[in-house]
Amino acid sequence: MEYINIKIEKEIRNDMVRAINSETANIEKTINASVEQVRAIEKVDKLYGLDNIDEDLKKVALLRLEYKNLSLNELGRRLDPPMSKSWVNRRIKNTFIKNLINASVVLFVLLMVIGRT
Repeated sequence: MEYINIKIEKEIRNDMVRAINSETANIEKTINASVEQVRAIEKVDKLYGLDNIDEDLKKVALLRLEYKNLSLNELGRRLDPPMSKSWVNRRIKNTFIKNLINASVVLFVLLMVIGRT
């Protein structure tokens, strides 16, 4: 009986440690993604300007800058109308990367033109 109790205690402890490790990893992923998104938004703002992007994306960008610690799911719930986590993720990833590339290309072309004159 003593052996069974020890085994049950070990299993419970191991389950708790796994749950804590999983939650810690999820929080770390959320923070890292947020930092990356904020950097991309700030670069687009600096190179391209947030006023030059579509209104839905601008709302997402401003929310991300205001609430850096929220998950994408929580950001989506704050939108009007509320949007899914995948919608918010797609908007941030695809559009900001596209705008950042477009801004970089424009900047490169301008530098090339200025260099030739």
